[in-house]
Amino acid sequence: MKNYFKILFKHDPKKPLNSFWLHLVMLRMVGLWTPENKLWKPAYRIYSNFCAIVWVLFFLCTQAYFFMNVTSIPDVADALFFFLNELMLLPKIYYYRKNATLMKKIVAKLESENFLPKNKDEEKYVRKTMAHTTFNHRYLIANTYVVILNWAFSAYFNHKNNTGNKFLMPARFPFNTDGKLYWIAFFYQFFAIYYTGTIHMTTDTFATGLIFHAGYILILNLIQF
Repeated sequence: MKNYFKILFKHDPKKPLNSFWLHLVMLRMVGLWTPENKLWKPAYRIYSNFCAIVWVLFFLCTQAYFFMNVTSIPDVADALFFFLNELMLLPKIYYYRKNATLMKKIVAKLESENFLPKNKDEEKYVRKTMAHTTFNHRYLIANTYVVILNWAFSAYFNHKNNTGNKFLMPARFPFNTDGKLYWIAFFYQFFAIYYTGTIHMTTDTFATGLIFHAGYILILNLIQF
């Protein structure tokens, strides 16, 4: 925990990769950052496919099934927002997996000798870049998780009081969700939405973080020349 807070609040300009520390942890967790160890790659690929199928494709099926039986326009509006978010997730997963090797090379170059700061003035730019990269991800991911928890509590109390929508998002499952089976559907939705939110916020801020670092490198080049 102490090392985490050190990375979060005390940025070492000689280790710019630390600003992506939590990004990389979460990308590994959701199956989008293949380990370097060749022995683990086949197992990780299976895990990555499992995550995409179970947490994205199956979730889309439950919402598509809901649309097939929809009865009102408000129900469509409620379900459409997250359905489109899930659809947007598919190309993200595809391109992150396809370009994983290239992104690893880009990230590794951040700590190559050519890009490390050479003096105090350059270190100032690196610290600002690391601070922006770190803050954006922590802030957005924290807000995302708070929203998901609010949805979960709202769905739980609706179910308990038999009012409103008893799921986080409107969906229809291929089994009766009354009784104990409700909790299977409830927690499935919770983890599927958690998975989606983690990918969206982490991949988006990962890309902007790389842009921040590229901007700092451009500034240093302009200063030097």
